[in-house]
Formats: sequence, structure tokens, C-alpha cells
Amino acid sequence: MSLLARFRLEHTLRPSNDAEGSADASAGDNTNTRADDSGRLFFPPSSPVCESSSSLEPPPPGQRQRERSDSAEEVLQRESQQRCKRRCAIQVCRDLELAENALTAFTEIKDEVNSFIKSDDFKDVLQDRLRTALLSANLSHYLNGLNDRVWGFIKKNLTVFNIPPLAMEDARLTIHINTLMKDVLTKQRSQIKTKITASISKKHHISDLAKSLAGRDFVDVTFTQWRRFAFLQNYLLFNTMVDESLVKKVTAMEPQEDADNDSAASADETPSRTWSGNQFWEFIDQLLDEMREDIRKKPTAQLRKQAWEQYFTDMLQLDLELFPAENRSASLHPLDGRSAPEWQKAIHQDLAWL
Repeated sequence: MSLLARFRLEHTLRPSNDAEGSADASAGDNTNTRADDSGRLFFPPSSPVCESSSSLEPPPPGQRQRERSDSAEEVLQRESQQRCKRRCAIQVCRDLELAENALTAFTEIKDEVNSFIKSDDFKDVLQDRLRTALLSANLSHYLNGLNDRVWGFIKKNLTVFNIPPLAMEDARLTIHINTLMKDVLTKQRSQIKTKITASISKKHHISDLAKSLAGRDFVDVTFTQWRRFAFLQNYLLFNTMVDESLVKKVTAMEPQEDADNDSAASADETPSRTWSGNQFWEFIDQLLDEMREDIRKKPTAQLRKQAWEQYFTDMLQLDLELFPAENRSASLHPLDGRSAPEWQKAIHQDLAWL
């Protein structure tokens, strides 16, 4: 049975009430202890005796290490190299008809860019933007191909992520940004999954889940995002399929009495995939793919669009039945997205590729 067929059958699911050596080394081991020619015991460097002795007894005054100081000749050599570099920089600026301090100013700007890209402020901006991407109602995949798509989007929309163009001209900074992006996406996915699990366990209304996922810096959460959040709460179905997969694995290990008859009967059956607990986002991606494949059967683009939206509308209606608001007057309502900042609109509109 395909994920989509199972998805349709499980619309009547109800959430369950259940929530989801020290090393022993002996200090008295003297196997490496030996005596020298004079009969004195010698302890190896790792011996506690040796460590305690070295920590308590300072070396003789004549044997204390002194910090190495640069000689006058080395200082003069460095100063000479700096003067030579300055003269070369001035000459290059003159040849290019630039101000004599142009290279110095460029170096200062580059240092500022380097400091910003490696700062916590830039990391905070990147976290906000990538969280917005993962909460987009139009996101095509949450795992498969996402890193490449987001990286391509970043390179085309540097202002959305507050990235100075000069940073992308530096190979080391480019690698740093790309590595940071992948790390942030991984952590954000983990946080979203954790919040969804907690929301299901506590039977929170969808507005509470939306507020938890959006965070304090998120401006607008729209109705279409509510529908996508409800879809992500297929975590219930995912957990059920993980449990069934575990049963299948255990059953497969047990001896079968009528192995020949069973193999003949199952020859025409396509074996269903098994799932493990760390494959939630892969499960969501596959379910989205099967939904897209199903709506392609519709004859017109309009019907395909309606069928696609109906999937998420049905999930939201089911979610509202399963997790009603305790206080309807106090529950939040989705916004229309008109007041969302431009960077949020750009992410929601352009990060869709299927």
C-alpha cells in the first residue's frame, strides 16, 4: 500500500495519550614502574605519582622556561616588509588611477565583512531566514535536494540574508556560509519535529503550534501555513508505520513453517517499505511526492491546483476536530500575509521547485 493510500485511510486517526561505562582504571598499577641503575624508582609520565610530583614541585630557578622574545633584527625585518608592502600598494593604486589609500580601505572593509559573517548576529539572521523557509507553505521538499535549492536561492538573493557581496568572492567565507547553512537547516528540522511531537502530546490547538513554530521574530503566519502545519502532524501516522515496520522486522526473523506457500502467495505483492524513527522528514518528502503524482491525473491545471489544496484543507479540518481550542475567543487566527516583510514573501514565493 502506498503512503498516499495509507494517508487517506488514516484520516480517522486519534492521538494516543502516551508521550514519546564508566572506565575502571587502577591508580596503583605499577606495571610500567621500574628502577634505574642507582636503585631509584622511575614512574612513567602518565603515572599519578609523576603528575602529582610535577604539579607540586616547581622546577629549579635556573631551569624555568622563559618566553621567547623577538630579536631586534627580526623586528626590523618585519617593519621593512610592511614598508615594502605599503609602497607596493601605493604603486598599484597609482597604476590603476585610484586613491593611494584604496587598498588599505579595501582591506579594512574585507576585515569587517569577515568579522560579520563569523559573528553571532549573522548566525541569528540566517536562523530566522532558514526557519522561514522550512515553515513555508510552498516548500517542495524538507530534506531531498533542499540544501542545494536553498544555497542557490541564497546566492541569488544575498540581500534577503544580509550577506555582503564581497563575502561570496572569498572562497573561505563562501565555504563557511554553506557549512553554517547546512548545520542550521539540520537543527531547525530537529526543533520543528520536537515541537510537533510536544504539540500532539499536549493536544494543542493549531494556533498554539503555529506560534511555537514561528518564534518571536516571525511576522505573519497565514492560513496556508496552518494547513501545512496540520499536514506535518502526520507524525501520528509516521509513528504508526514505524511500529508496524518493527513488527515486520521481528516477524521476518522468525522461522516460517509454510515458507514455500507463503513465497508463492506473496510473489505478486510489492514489499512495502519499512521505516525507522529518524526518517520522519524522508517520510514527509515521499508523501508529498505521491500526492503530486496523484494530482497529475487531473486533466487541467486548475483541477490539479484544487486537488492539491484540498489535501491540506482536509488535514487542517481533521486537526481542528482532533485538537479543538480550549478557549475559542483567545485562540489566534491566521493572517493574510500582506504585512509580511519582503524577505519573507521572497522566500515563500521562490523556494518551490516541484
